[in-house]
Amino acid sequence: MPVSQVAAQTFPPPYARGVREAVDRLRGKYRLGILSSGVDLVADYVKADLGLDFAFANRLLVEDGRFTGESELVVDLWSKDEVMRRIAAEYGVRLEEICFVGDHVNDIPVMRIVGLSIAMNSKDDDLSRIADYVIDDLALVPEIIARFERDN
Repeated sequence: MPVSQVAAQTFPPPYARGVREAVDRLRGKYRLGILSSGVDLVADYVKADLGLDFAFANRLLVEDGRFTGESELVVDLWSKDEVMRRIAAEYGVRLEEICFVGDHVNDIPVMRIVGLSIAMNSKDDDLSRIADYVIDDLALVPEIIARFERDN
C-alpha cells in the first residue's frame, strides 16, 4: 500500500484538547517529544506539525513509497520505561526532572520512574491512581510543571 494513500486518510490526526497551547507555552523552555508504542508515520507527523524535539515510535518499513509489510519494534507496548531511560540518558536529563503525560495502562511503568506524571483523558483507573495529576485539557500542563518546579 502506498504511504501517500495512508497519509491522505490519516492526517491531520485529531489532537487532544489544549495540545497546541501547551506546546506553544513550553517550547524553547523544555525538550518536548513523543514516546509512543504506536507507529512512526503518525509520531513523526505530529513531531513536525507541533515542532517537537523528538519522537520515538515503532517503525513501519517503506521501500519506493510503499509499506513493505514489515516493521521494527522501537517501543514495546509494556516496556516504555526502558525507552524513557534511554531518552533521559541521551539528553542528559535525570528521570526525576521528566514530566510524562500518558493516557493508557501501558504508560504506568513510565509514570513510576519520572518525577512528574500526568494522566490525560485516562482510559484506566489504575493509571489515574498512579498519576500525580489527572487532566482532560493539555493546556493545564504548563501550570502543573511550574507548580512542580516551585515545590521541588
